[in-house]
Amino acid sequence: MRGWWGLLLAAPLAAVATLAAAQGLSTFDTSQGDKPLLVDARDGIEWYRDQKIYVARGDAVATRGDTKIEADVLTAHYREQQQGGTQIYRVEADGHVVIHSNTDRAQGDFGVYSIDDRVMVLTGKDLRYETPRDLITARDSLEYWEDYKGHPMAVARGDALVESPKPGVAPETAAKTQSAKPQNAKSKKAGEPTSPFGVGSEGGRRRIQADVMTALIGRDKDGRNQISRIDAYDHVRIATATEFIVADKAVYYVNQERAILTGNVRITRGDNQLNGDAAEVDMKTGFSRLISSKDRVKGLLTPDGAQDLQGTKSK
Repeated sequence: MRGWWGLLLAAPLAAVATLAAAQGLSTFDTSQGDKPLLVDARDGIEWYRDQKIYVARGDAVATRGDTKIEADVLTAHYREQQQGGTQIYRVEADGHVVIHSNTDRAQGDFGVYSIDDRVMVLTGKDLRYETPRDLITARDSLEYWEDYKGHPMAVARGDALVESPKPGVAPETAAKTQSAKPQNAKSKKAGEPTSPFGVGSEGGRRRIQADVMTALIGRDKDGRNQISRIDAYDHVRIATATEFIVADKAVYYVNQERAILTGNVRITRGDNQLNGDAAEVDMKTGFSRLISSKDRVKGLLTPDGAQDLQGTKSK
């Protein structure tokens, strides 16, 4: 979403401008050469010289390469340049906002894109960001940073939830996860919630919930976007097919299927529960190690279900 209309005329159909190449959700990139952008609006495209804005109204669509931004109204703010010409520095999308490429998709009710900062912020209801494998949702806002220390990053605020893989995508490690299930775990009855935290998981699917989450976006072996690391803050809840975990903070390495948790950690697996200050959880093997730096590790263990839960006290 970088570098918008170079020049638009008040026309009801479409306008073309010279812009740069898109990558991921970086729809209007001004750093990689020139490429045309097609802007189409049902009710017209307006140019307000005094306010230095362009407005496309009515099912407005801006298309450039494989990436589109759709909204009821699209507004671009521009500034004069000393060397001549104009430069778009802010883009607003209002109403039924959808940004999508061949692989990724984001949506909300209202979006603001700061070209200087290369950050898109979505607000409204049903906030969602999807890669081919993963899904991020939030209540308050959803941010997309095009370049955070060399990688794209999504930030979800307010009841943030990451599902990896997302519903409809088969978990790659379903068989491994199911085989790690303790023998004493109770089978779920029909209509019974999968997780006491309301973020259940099944068959290798991970669901991570927190007040705020950041997700670094990497590439899979086919070059498609996928979440590589998740940092979760405050009221963290993680649900897998075999365990429920709560903590103050968590770092989850998606490809390694490994989580590092700190602060008031509680791990529940079947009828077993362990409490401590920090924990490391290997979701591939089902092995969990709990650590306490202040006091002894506390646990409630049933006779047959504790073989893969281990607690230690750090020195």
